[in-house]
Amino acid sequence: MKRFLLLICILTVSVFLLAGCGLSGSSGGENTETVKVGALLPMTGSMASTGKGMEIAVKLGIEDVNRHLEVSGSPVRLSAVYADSATDPSTALEKLKEFHAQGIKFVIGPGSSAEAAAVLDYANANGILLISSSTAPSLAIAGDNLLRLAPSDENQAKGLAMMMNREGHTRLITVNLDNNYGNELSAAVRTEFTTLGGSVEASFTYPAGTQDFSALVAQIKTAVDAAVGTYGASAVAVQLSSLEEAVALFDAARGTTLENVRWYGSDGNADQSIFFANADSAAFAAAVSLMSPEFTIDEEALAMPKKVIPDRALRERIYTLNNGVTNVSSLVGYDAAWLIGLGLMEKGASASADDIIQAVFDVTSNTEPGLAGVSGRLELTAAGDKEDSGYSFHRMISSSVSQVTDAYTFSGVTPQIITVSSTGISLPDVPGGTIKLGVLVPKTGGLAQAGMSALKGIENAADSINSYYAFYGSSNRVALSVEDTATDPDTAVAALKKLHGEGITLVTGVISSSVAEALLPYLSSYGMTLISPAATSDALAVSGDNLYRFILSDAEMANALTMLLKEDGKTDITIIYRNDTWGGELAQSVATDLAAAGLTVKASITYEPDSVSSYRKAVDSAEDAVSSSTEGKSAVLLLSYEEGTQILEYSSGSSVLKGAAWYGGDGFAKNSSLFDSDKAANFAEETGFTCAIYSIIEVGSKTVPEPISRMVVRDKLHEKLGYDPITYAYTAWDSVWIGALAYGGFVNDSATTLGGQINTFAGKYIGLSNYMALNSAGDRRFGEYGFFTVKDGKWALTATYHHTPIDFPTPAITRP
Repeated sequence: MKRFLLLICILTVSVFLLAGCGLSGSSGGENTETVKVGALLPMTGSMASTGKGMEIAVKLGIEDVNRHLEVSGSPVRLSAVYADSATDPSTALEKLKEFHAQGIKFVIGPGSSAEAAAVLDYANANGILLISSSTAPSLAIAGDNLLRLAPSDENQAKGLAMMMNREGHTRLITVNLDNNYGNELSAAVRTEFTTLGGSVEASFTYPAGTQDFSALVAQIKTAVDAAVGTYGASAVAVQLSSLEEAVALFDAARGTTLENVRWYGSDGNADQSIFFANADSAAFAAAVSLMSPEFTIDEEALAMPKKVIPDRALRERIYTLNNGVTNVSSLVGYDAAWLIGLGLMEKGASASADDIIQAVFDVTSNTEPGLAGVSGRLELTAAGDKEDSGYSFHRMISSSVSQVTDAYTFSGVTPQIITVSSTGISLPDVPGGTIKLGVLVPKTGGLAQAGMSALKGIENAADSINSYYAFYGSSNRVALSVEDTATDPDTAVAALKKLHGEGITLVTGVISSSVAEALLPYLSSYGMTLISPAATSDALAVSGDNLYRFILSDAEMANALTMLLKEDGKTDITIIYRNDTWGGELAQSVATDLAAAGLTVKASITYEPDSVSSYRKAVDSAEDAVSSSTEGKSAVLLLSYEEGTQILEYSSGSSVLKGAAWYGGDGFAKNSSLFDSDKAANFAEETGFTCAIYSIIEVGSKTVPEPISRMVVRDKLHEKLGYDPITYAYTAWDSVWIGALAYGGFVNDSATTLGGQINTFAGKYIGLSNYMALNSAGDRRFGEYGFFTVKDGKWALTATYHHTPIDFPTPAITRP
């Protein structure tokens, strides 16, 4: 695995598992190095709507990637310098030269193929990297300085031809802007259309800057009338490869016989909101049922099995800032900022364009699983163009309504046109608009750190879904009511009763298995439902109860620990566990699996969670057990919460216990309190202390790319907490989204239960914690564990246990 991807995985996994430049002090620290990034965007001209969206996306991308750089400890920061290309090739070249004079080596843009062609030679000659949304096939050149986060128009042409063929058209007339974008796309459409058995009746071009389209409309009308007279209106289609000047062309065509045939557009006019402000243009577009393709990020169009909630939430954040305009091409600006930032994080602020190009290829295409941005999977061809994509077809339904109705998909499947039934996340309205969600988290007690991570994840999710509701015009809003369980069952029951008194029926946030177990009788008696992001005890795996767990049951962790111990060559195992539901059940499950694997349990030693004397007694007993074990084959498995630090302290005085390898469970994995004690930390490092914790990163996956949207949430939570958030922040984040959606479904369908809706919605979506499908007991079906070892004064990922539906249906361990 390349070093750049490994760096991203390590930085991100540390979060998702438990557990021209100069010096500047204005971007997050006295020793930061700020790199200027040029944004060469069509803020005016025939791509103005795309340019405006790209400007917003770039600004947000710079903000988010700078936060990531700071959280990751990088000294690099980005600042953007904006220039308007006016959708004009000569202006674009002039502005690029101005960027070069300022020492700028990295440029986001230009937006159009004509501009990209005009500036490419200069960029190549002067070591300037361009990351663009241009699409002309002639720009697919391996080894140049242009990377394109949009697929080549060869794919768009195939999709257009297939769509027109499916709609029954056998005769084609093309109209296009006379530049490399329009000419190449139009020619490709004609080729693909004839390949499918159709005939081309006529083709027309018009120069850039055309404002009066009356003469062109008359020419098109003559050709269309002749074709209709011979073959009938249903056989004839007109395909327009244009930018936003399509508005003026349609205005001129209004009221003519051109309204009698179907029209198909291109990605240059796929933002059909451009027609809405011109009544005649919009009326014409609606009359001809204009269908325009646009490279898509919709999961259904890409034949993906699930919709990805965090990706959609981030995109809608960008669209909201753009006044609701959903221009997919503009999202390229956001992803480009991230690719430049991640490249500079790896290569340093003095990196060249070639350095960053290599870094981008490493993270997007040369290694698995790759990277996913808001514009889709960022996998590039050898020519540096987006490879993995599809096209959504926007159809004008009326003069004020445009919607996606179909898609052309070709990524990993036989190319085909599919009908798209829905492109969003289901948002059932709730009477009164308020979804009251109870939150029970341990702000204090033995799981306080995990509780605070979960709480910040819950708060972030509530903000996220409320913004999503607002974007789609829903009156729904999630309102949180938070109570501290103090990691104590009795306190938790009292808090649950208080939430019930507030009329709350849906609760999330419970971390401890003991607390979850104590709440079950009250939940059952009063018809309340609990989604736990962290309670893992096998005793809680009960079908038909009111508990749903977005975490794997301890039976899976027992298997993971057993597999690791066996692979590590340990045969004599001493188990130390806390005397509660979680500790007792996990210890028993591990002991059973160890025996089945042919390993020996030398002793199973329990201790009372709040008794220091009990800790010391357990350590003494463990010393006795290890002393009778085979040298080099012995291991101690510690199943503790934060009190594990004290147990390690007491163990540090024993030369016998120092001779064993130490392992642990998720109750202590990645816990920063370990490093508050030099004795405990040093002992942990000497004994290779390795803990398992549920992972939401598919390290080693060949199918699931690492999403930027996860990094964004991670970094925001780090800002709030002051340290890396624990895994349960992400399962908690998912619990809010699924809980709110399920609640809306439940109150709108009297034939279902809230639990049934939770099962349904969890199975439909991918969240921060990957696949969320639940089993018959209402518990997570698939997932992974990261194994973290104390090395060089910190927790380091050393192995990963996988059990996922696509890559690892049979559990396996991989190592970085």
